[in-house]
Amino acid sequence: MTGISLSPSISLPSELLHAVIDYSELRDAWSCRPVSRQFYNIATGRVFYSVCLDFSGDKTSRTEHFLRMLCDTRAPCEAIRHLTIRKLPSFIAEGLEKDLCDLITNATLIMSINLAIVMGLEGDTPVHYPRLVDCLHQLGAAGSLVNLSAYSIDHFPTEVKLPGGRHFHALRLTKPVEDSDFLRSGVLGSMGLKHLQVHVRLSSSTDALSFVQKVSTVLQDIEVLGLYFELKTREFCDGTSHENFEDFKKFIMDICKIIRCCERLRVLGVATNFLTIAAATKDEDLINLIEEIHAMYLPSTGRLEIDWYGRQWDVTGGYAPISNDSLLRVMWYYEYSVTSAGATDFDDFVHPRT
Repeated sequence: MTGISLSPSISLPSELLHAVIDYSELRDAWSCRPVSRQFYNIATGRVFYSVCLDFSGDKTSRTEHFLRMLCDTRAPCEAIRHLTIRKLPSFIAEGLEKDLCDLITNATLIMSINLAIVMGLEGDTPVHYPRLVDCLHQLGAAGSLVNLSAYSIDHFPTEVKLPGGRHFHALRLTKPVEDSDFLRSGVLGSMGLKHLQVHVRLSSSTDALSFVQKVSTVLQDIEVLGLYFELKTREFCDGTSHENFEDFKKFIMDICKIIRCCERLRVLGVATNFLTIAAATKDEDLINLIEEIHAMYLPSTGRLEIDWYGRQWDVTGGYAPISNDSLLRVMWYYEYSVTSAGATDFDDFVHPRT
């Protein structure tokens, strides 16, 4: 049949093409882009739905190349829904910060940002990127980031506002923040906040209970709550006796008595820096504590974590342990729940031929 040229997509509905691309590997999806404009649009949305820019170690130069590619072509930026910027160095070139701002400016449909910073010589002193922070704030205030509802950041200085003062569905703060600074920040006033993970530095376990009381009172519709308490005075750490665990158990039980007013809570993680009981009894004691909490205070909760131990229940009442690298103290539950297939980074990305 000479003279007839059939486009591979001419007789296929877009729903079928979406199904094919969605179930394909990232490399295969990328290779489909040159087939037609329809394939290009669908495959671009698949490949760049979740993007990770990893600046750790020897990955920096390739990540910068990947970032420049994103900035040079608008379509990939517009496809991004979830962006992770990992191990961003504490001192970066002005050009790199500009590229990051351009990326976020063009990613107008972005839903979540996960920003992790590597500290420099200052140690725990927060390092800010004025241009990047201003970019986020101005875009949010202008209503450009209409879908941005989830934010994870290392350092949370009180003078830096969340992007545009927006209301967030999910928020994670991974580095220690003083309880008083957090409560003054206005975060608890964010209507619609359902996921909260925060690392809080306090003076005593009594302050921790007070903090939980305020959070549970304001966020009664909270669904996922991850709390890491860092006490300046290690109250329960003067030995490895079982009595110390009984003190710790009472502390955890008191927290759960307060939190049970949050009827929609389905995931709870509580970790501390002050549990140092004997390793021989720690496993059994913590597992028993989790089961007791689930039975007495939080029976409708599907996932409970204490320290480095966790259990997850299914609808039949069966349960399974949670691996250490999946605990709330380690990972962002929101990111895990919406991008479980993994984010595109330069190792997954197939660079076009030059």
